[in-house]
Amino acid sequence: FANKIWNAARFINIMAPNFVDIKKIKLVGEEAKIVKEFDLVSKKITEHMDKYRLSQAGEILYDYFWHTFCDKCIEQLKPKLLAKKNNQSAIAVLHYILKNSLIMLHPFVPFATEAAWEINYKKDGLLLGQKWNS
Repeated sequence: FANKIWNAARFINIMAPNFVDIKKIKLVGEEAKIVKEFDLVSKKITEHMDKYRLSQAGEILYDYFWHTFCDKCIEQLKPKLLAKKNNQSAIAVLHYILKNSLIMLHPFVPFATEAAWEINYKKDGLLLGQKWNS
């Protein structure tokens, strides 16, 4: 799983190095659907964490990151990244999900997530000090 986190962070760094804030982009279609689904999953994970149900939170997070984000979202948005034009919404979505996933994954996989954080978000400081966004 640590390799999956690392590979996703490296791929996004290589294919979408220019971070675009999702708040500055109007999302429509598939990107809006992807973000809405992530926000729902993030809320569910936060609820489990708040109630100290760490195993449920970890299981949902693991499943989402591996099977939804890496296997579906990245693959679905890859053609837009490769097109290299009109891809700002895809870049924003990938960074939004990666950044927030790393924050949520950090209690479970601290060393791998901190290393992955350094690749894309070093300028934001240490991952350990980031605010949980949910």
